[in-house]
Amino acid sequence: MTIRRAAIAAALLIALAGCSTDQSSSPAPASATTAPSDSNAKSEMVATARGVITGQVSRSGYTAVNFGTPKFPTALEVIMPADVVTTDGTRSTMWFRVGFASAGGSLTPLGTAEVGITEADVS
Repeated sequence: MTIRRAAIAAALLIALAGCSTDQSSSPAPASATTAPSDSNAKSEMVATARGVITGQVSRSGYTAVNFGTPKFPTALEVIMPADVVTTDGTRSTMWFRVGFASAGGSLTPLGTAEVGITEADVS
């Protein structure tokens, strides 16, 4: 990674870390009729996590594209990579963690995505 790319990646992390809000900007809560470990619930969690990540990244003036394969370290957590594109077209792969709460058969994201997850956190 060049020094310029490293500087851009660091700037992205700082900008995205400053995007936290008290309320989730994601779409309405995902309605899950089965346990969160069910494949349908996981699909809904991934779709909702993408919405959380996309909203968070766009508030920083960037674009999230090409989401990678999600991982589920717990039944109520999604970790996934996304390519984040800056306004000058520079692309960096970043990892995000989105936590969920489950109550009454529905899943709700818990605030914003954690940014800057390392590969050690993914395994």
